[in-house]
Amino acid sequence: MTDFDIIVCGATGYTGQRVCEHLAQSYGSDLRWAMAGRDTTKLEDVRARFGVPSHVELIEVDITDPAAATSLARRAKTLISTAGPFATVGEPLVAACAQSGTDYVDISGDAVWIRKMLDRYQDAAIASGARLIFTCGFDSVPSDLGVFLLQKAAREKFGAPATRIKGRIRRLVGGLSGGTLASGRASVEAAGADPAIPQLLANPFALVPGFDGPAQPAEKEVTFDPDVESWVAPFILAGMNAKSVHLSNALLGWQYGKDFIYDEMIMLPDATDPESARTAADANIWSNVVKALQIDLKPGEGPSDEDLAAGSFEILFVGRTDAGQEIRTTIAGQGDPYALTPRIVAECALCLTEDASPATGGVWTAAAALGDRLQRRLEDRAGISFGVASPG
Repeated sequence: MTDFDIIVCGATGYTGQRVCEHLAQSYGSDLRWAMAGRDTTKLEDVRARFGVPSHVELIEVDITDPAAATSLARRAKTLISTAGPFATVGEPLVAACAQSGTDYVDISGDAVWIRKMLDRYQDAAIASGARLIFTCGFDSVPSDLGVFLLQKAAREKFGAPATRIKGRIRRLVGGLSGGTLASGRASVEAAGADPAIPQLLANPFALVPGFDGPAQPAEKEVTFDPDVESWVAPFILAGMNAKSVHLSNALLGWQYGKDFIYDEMIMLPDATDPESARTAADANIWSNVVKALQIDLKPGEGPSDEDLAAGSFEILFVGRTDAGQEIRTTIAGQGDPYALTPRIVAECALCLTEDASPATGGVWTAAAALGDRLQRRLEDRAGISFGVASPG
């Protein structure tokens, strides 16, 4: 028997602290868990700030040390990693979990690093039984699970999947964190130094080795979308989200079809013409990559507690079958993305640990491994709601 159900790694970082807050407030003393970080004093500060129960062990550890990472992995059923940048410090923990049979979830959004982890540790994870799930935060669970649930609804209503789905972000109120920006800047620098990286980033099937699917929409400009009767702009999380959705499709045995097409854009509700739409897009950090990367935040910094509470999001998914039948689903939540991410990754870990997922060892997505179980948890514990509505 392991010492803990869950260990939170990176517990003193911006997101890690709030994972601990969620576990403490939502599960109290009913969960066997621990907090891991580089500095015991900082761990004690997190315990005091968020009312973490006294039985929760504080573990001082350097997760970049392979031996220390392995020792930590062997103590838990599931590790949550919020310690980044993942491309710099993340691999030892993934390797340790894959080799030890320990389940692993994180909040990474670096497609290049995730593909490396898949290539290097898929076989070891299959052999050990470890389930490895990346991108278990706002990037990319809402998109991944939203598409999964639309497809379920389409099969129930029409007897066929939607072969074309649009994800349209109706509302996104929230800021960025220093850790995300640091990872983004590192990705830009890496892409400039290695010509293979831009090709991988541009490939929506980059996480499905050996599969070359149908051409996907390459919406790089502001345009009017008649399906949602709104001007729309590129969405900076769309590339990673689409890769996760296509990986889910592959892991689910191509339930969406091998000809499945998906894209995401952010709606500009106040725009009335091309000029006002471009102005709105330029002012929106979620559509303007250059503007986002210029924000001056250091790792560990992010939205204030007040901003975390004031944020919100809503995504509309519009799906059509080959026969032209249309179905729409929505997913919405109260809170800044950096308030939602800690809840989401914590519930992903708990879903793996407690809810008897049928997924076997290997690299998974949240939707493919956890599906309906995760939906129920997010509704019950994370303040996220799901809806289905057919037009007409």
